Amino acid sequence: MDRDGIIRIINDTELAWLGYTREEIVGKSLAELLTPDSLQTFQQTFPQLKDAGEIHDVELNLICKDGQLSL
Repeated sequence: MDRDGIIRIINDTELAWLGYTREEIVGKSLAELLTPDSLQTFQQTFPQLKDAGEIHDVELNLICKDGQLSL
C-alpha cells in the first residue's frame, strides 16, 4: 500500500483468501475492501502509519469478493 492507501503489491496468499485476481486489487484503495467498522479504524490509524512508518495492534476486516469477511 502506498502513502495514499492504494494497494500496489499483494501476495498470492492474500489474493486466495480474498478471492480476487491481482488485476482486480492492485490500484484499488484499501478502504474499498474494508467493513464499515474497519474503515473507521483505518481512517483513524492510517495517518499514524504514514507518520511513523509502522503501527501495532490494529485489526482490519476485509470484504472478500464473494461478500464474506476475511477474519
